[in-house]
Amino acid sequence: MKRNILFSLCTGLLLLAGCSDFTEIQPKGKNLLSRVSDLDLLLNYEYNESGYYSTGPSVVLGEMYPQAYNVPNMIAETTPALNAVLITWDEAADRLELSNSDGMYTCFYSAIGRIANPVLQQIDDAEGDRAMAQRIKAEALVLRAWFHYLAVNIYAKAYDPATAATDPGVPYMLEGSDIAGMVQKNTVGEVYDHILADLNAALELESLPDRGISRMRPGKDFALAAKAQVLISMHRYEEASQAAAQSLAITDYVEDERSYFDTEPNPFMGSFTRSKGACQEDLICFPQWNALFGITPEMYALFEPGHVWLDYCFDSSFAYSSMYFGLADVAYSMCMDAYFSYIGLTTIDTRMIEAECLMREGEFDDALALMDEVREMRIDPAVYQPWKGTTTDRGEVFRKLQQVWRTENLYTMKNFINMKRWNTEPEYQTTLRKTLLGKDYELTPDSPLWIFPIPLSASSINPNLTPNY
Repeated sequence: MKRNILFSLCTGLLLLAGCSDFTEIQPKGKNLLSRVSDLDLLLNYEYNESGYYSTGPSVVLGEMYPQAYNVPNMIAETTPALNAVLITWDEAADRLELSNSDGMYTCFYSAIGRIANPVLQQIDDAEGDRAMAQRIKAEALVLRAWFHYLAVNIYAKAYDPATAATDPGVPYMLEGSDIAGMVQKNTVGEVYDHILADLNAALELESLPDRGISRMRPGKDFALAAKAQVLISMHRYEEASQAAAQSLAITDYVEDERSYFDTEPNPFMGSFTRSKGACQEDLICFPQWNALFGITPEMYALFEPGHVWLDYCFDSSFAYSSMYFGLADVAYSMCMDAYFSYIGLTTIDTRMIEAECLMREGEFDDALALMDEVREMRIDPAVYQPWKGTTTDRGEVFRKLQQVWRTENLYTMKNFINMKRWNTEPEYQTTLRKTLLGKDYELTPDSPLWIFPIPLSASSINPNLTPNY
């Protein structure tokens, strides 16, 4: 009973404050988090607030249209909203003026400032089980590293080894930092150095369970997968492959999504089911509901014939396209019990890191074999054909890898991050193109739209937090 009361109190404080106020974690003069068990409860936070999910990155990629937005009306507005600017790839618009607040930025730093750093600040002096204390400390280090990784990839340039030491980034908030103060931005290189230091410190404690003690808490498999993702972003491919292999040695699972659907789909409700927290591919679960998003024709075309999502997740009859989006040719997801992990990593992400590293080494068949193991679990056996042995062209293997990764991570921030890092290399750069309402649009690899502005809600308090584009 005492633990339940304390958990309710800690959770209540977080919910009352919301993501918008995370500079104080306790009433002045009173420490509610003085025991290891108290800090353990703080880590039970459920990351499913709306702020953790934003359509912005997927809209920039030309993958989707936001729920129930009339696209033609948005575009026709004399003063367009931010979504219209992102949909039309309007580089001339003042996005900062349209970004008074940003749920992503606020909630990333809320997780850092109200969960990870309070734990790290107090865990060494907290009373209680020291083995549990070491596990909690490791979890908090992983979470701090991961949310900073997300932040720097949304609000700054992608890591480029040639310029990272001087490219402006975001603040890296260590324990005791005050995000509401006049903090300075770290460079992109400094942010990545801190991220790796936190992940390595967490792993060196040797206290993480192989899998998290709950679906929303990190285990060793997620920490290693996060390290692999960070290293591949830094172009350190051999190390990324090693970390990915270590993660896969703990958790290597590919769901057979061909079993997730009904044989008689209901086009009005969808028949693809992936319940919240039920997907064993998720190394950590940050669930987002997959319903009523509009998928652009360009993204729709990336799905292979026979893919379970085409047949059972999307309504491609366009029956309600005009009502939902003001467009006649937009497929949309109609699955009322299907969730995806928007900002978490999966075993598929780790496999694809391994596949990319193999591709870069010229091991094309091995890279394609890893992709085939995923594709086979997604595509109707009547039409599935393996890719292994079909090509030795590096560019073609990369296009296939990009196709699998993007379709696996539809609607997620991870596609934005991966596309952005590939754009740092001339060999893998992609100019995105689309046609909307009879007009052609283009997004180049060096467009400022790849960097979101730090919102006015932060920069108006701290003028050091200027946009990075």
